[in-house]
Amino acid sequence: MTYGDAEFSTKQLEKDFGDAAYATIRSFVLKFEKLGLIKSTQYGNRMKYAVRVN
Repeated sequence: MTYGDAEFSTKQLEKDFGDAAYATIRSFVLKFEKLGLIKSTQYGNRMKYAVRVN
């Protein structure tokens, strides 16, 4: 599971980390976005995330 600069969803993270609960994954995604570590893009009602590369 390498994400690099490719976009991913919380659903993909949930599949990759099968033992983690959705709420835990969502919490980390929101925290990392707030810290500026990942960026989000909205596609309709879906969000995709990518690691921020400076």
